[in-house]
Amino acid sequence: MITSLLVVWMAYRLRQSQALLVFGLLLGYVVAAALSILLQFGAAERIQRFILWSAGSFGGVTWRDLPTMAITMGIGQIMSLLLAQPLNVLLLGEDYAQALGMTVPQMRLALILCSTLLAATTTAFCGPISFIGIAVPHLGAGFLKTGDRRLLTPFCAIAGASLALLADSLTPILGGGVLLPLNAITALLGTPIVMGIILRSKKL
Repeated sequence: MITSLLVVWMAYRLRQSQALLVFGLLLGYVVAAALSILLQFGAAERIQRFILWSAGSFGGVTWRDLPTMAITMGIGQIMSLLLAQPLNVLLLGEDYAQALGMTVPQMRLALILCSTLLAATTTAFCGPISFIGIAVPHLGAGFLKTGDRRLLTPFCAIAGASLALLADSLTPILGGGVLLPLNAITALLGTPIVMGIILRSKKL
């Protein structure tokens, strides 16, 4: 959340997109460096837990964590549903949105806060789970045959959770009793989906 807010803050100060891109890259290097330093001073048990977390796993979520996770995720989901229609308008162009009375900078900030809240909560408890956020929206657009965010938003929430649970259930099966990294399974499931959609659309 802090890094996202820093990027948003710099976006209002930097006029060139290239400068913002460089700032984002430098911020990523600083976070990675701080993480490496913390790992050097960490206990072996905590380093092992971090490695498991970085591979993505639902196994670390306890019953004590569920209320906090449910509340924050619930707030993010409600925000995403409320922002679905304004997002439809914004996708038609900033000039069109402004003509309808929308304050584009405030809407951008709301969208960033909503997506960051959902991503940060999931990552904090379950680790960085890849490919779900890339594959499911494309899958939803192809399945529903529409770009209406009022339909895509709830579909992506349900389909994304289902695909993540399916991948998690396959980790011990494909590993022969050994738990495979969840990120590896989501990549194996997500890559064919995205590639299939790209090939069908013929936009190579």
